[in-house]
This record gives sequence, C-alpha cells and structure tokens, in this order.
Amino acid sequence: MGFLRATWLEYTRLVIFATVTVFSIVELAVAGNLTYLTDTYYYYYYGFAALAIATAALSLITLPVMIVFDMMTTDVFTSWIITELVWTGFLWILWLATGAAAANQNNEFMGRYGCGYARYSWYGTACHEFQAIQAFAFLNWILLMVYFIILFFMAVLGASKGGHVWTAAVKAAEFGGLSRASIEAPAARTMASATTAPATMAAQHDTTQYPPAGPHQTV
Repeated sequence: MGFLRATWLEYTRLVIFATVTVFSIVELAVAGNLTYLTDTYYYYYYGFAALAIATAALSLITLPVMIVFDMMTTDVFTSWIITELVWTGFLWILWLATGAAAANQNNEFMGRYGCGYARYSWYGTACHEFQAIQAFAFLNWILLMVYFIILFFMAVLGASKGGHVWTAAVKAAEFGGLSRASIEAPAARTMASATTAPATMAAQHDTTQYPPAGPHQTV
C-alpha cells in the first residue's frame, strides 16, 4: 500500500497532548504553591519554580488550542507539521531544563537529609513539591520528545517519497508519499472518459436518419 494513513499517529498525538496538558495543570499548581511558601517564609522564590510556572503556562495555552484548531480544520498553520515540530521541540527543551534545575536544587538543599528531616509541616510540603516538580517536568519532557522524534521521522520519510508533509496537518499528511487521491484521480478520469465515449457515439448513431431526408424527397 503506497499511502500510509497514519491514524495511529493522530491518536498518539491526541493522547500525548492531553496528558501533557493534565501534567502541566499539576505542575502549575505545585510550582505556584512552592513559590508561595518560599516567598512567605524566606521572602524569595526559586528560579526553577518560576521556570516551571512559565513552561506549564505555555503548554496549557498552546497545546489545547492546537488540538481544537486541528479538529475544526486542517488548513491552519498551528496544525502544520513543521509548526508542531518547532513548538514541541521548544517545549520539551523547556521541560528538560525545568526538571534538571529542580533536580539540582533538590539535591543541593534536600538531598542531604531528605524530606523526613523537616521540622515544620510547610518545610516538608515544600520538600515534596521539589520532587513533584522534578517528576512531572521529566514526564512531560519524555512525552513531548518521543512525539517529536516520531513525527520528525514520519515527516522525513513522507517527504522523501514526494508526499505533501511539512505544511500539512498530521491527519492530512502524505506520510507514505503521494496520496491515494492524487494517484487514483487520473486513472478515474481516464476510466470515465473511456466509459462515456462509446455511449456518446451510440447516441449519435441512433439519432442519424437513414436515408437522410431532403427537400426533394417524396414519400
């Protein structure tokens, strides 16, 4: 089969975008609460928490919009494969940076004693929030990076076979090369012409009078 209708990729995209959106909600809540605790008791906030809030907000604003626009139409730049590659690549870099920064701070300030050493309840809460931010950031990084790699591979494969890929949506991209419609359309037109030609000739034959009537013909 020359054309690969990648419905499995559509489902993968939807599941990953929805999962990252849910994880981003959790990340935004946890990082926001951690920022509140540190600002209340220490009068400052951690840089990785601010990065987590910004990254989660970007994911929450853009990913659902991309899903909705893709459901409404395929001819919009937010659904183009090149747009999704650029944006998901940018997001997974941000999530990786967030997880790495959280892990570094967690090891530096909490790793020596662990959360069980906390003498105050808010301190124990903050300690666990360090770990939660780190975990959800790495999860979102892995999910988006996996989708990025799969989509990039499929796009390069389709483009190498002459398919319309980069400015097409995932559900309309020709990952297997030329689309079935572009291949079958000329053949269908040829078959239609071959079918209508004999019928036209037969109709012309039936309307011809034998012998032809003329002005001087008498009955």
